[in-house]
Amino acid sequence: MNKAVKAGKISLVSGRIDPAAADAAWNRNRDSRQPSKLAGGRPQAAPAPPPPTMPTGSQDEPATEDLAPGPELAEDYDGPPRGSLAHWQLVHAEAKGRRAILEVEQFEGKLIPADEVRAAQTERATAEREALLNWPSSGIAASLAAQFGVPERDMFLALDAEVRLYLEARSQQPLDAA
Repeated sequence: MNKAVKAGKISLVSGRIDPAAADAAWNRNRDSRQPSKLAGGRPQAAPAPPPPTMPTGSQDEPATEDLAPGPELAEDYDGPPRGSLAHWQLVHAEAKGRRAILEVEQFEGKLIPADEVRAAQTERATAEREALLNWPSSGIAASLAAQFGVPERDMFLALDAEVRLYLEARSQQPLDAA
């Protein structure tokens, strides 16, 4: 314990070690991967997780599984001290966990690469632009010209001009406002 006091891992109260505070500080600061010398050099087994409770709900409703509550942490416990080995081990483990979740979601098809999304968006936008540009000549100009009694060429030119104005205005809008 003397090394832990000198290293600042355990603090003294009036020159003495408070056993409860020392145990809490020791558990926060120790490297959980190191075997305990008190356990004969064998790594200490992690406590078994609590068993899940039985599903709740009737047969008409989907079952919701409530897990039994885990051990409560002290309210003032904020994790290992910043900069400690335990802190960086926790940061590393959290990053590995987040990466694993992303890999699983990508494998399941929930995530796709951003460049594939951009290519698909560009292809779709190009197809929509081409469809709009071809719309006046698809027969709609002739149909409207006959309906309103105007020359077909004049109707085509008017529709083509309006479509081009519309596409020009849309090209000026940011993508998130589309």
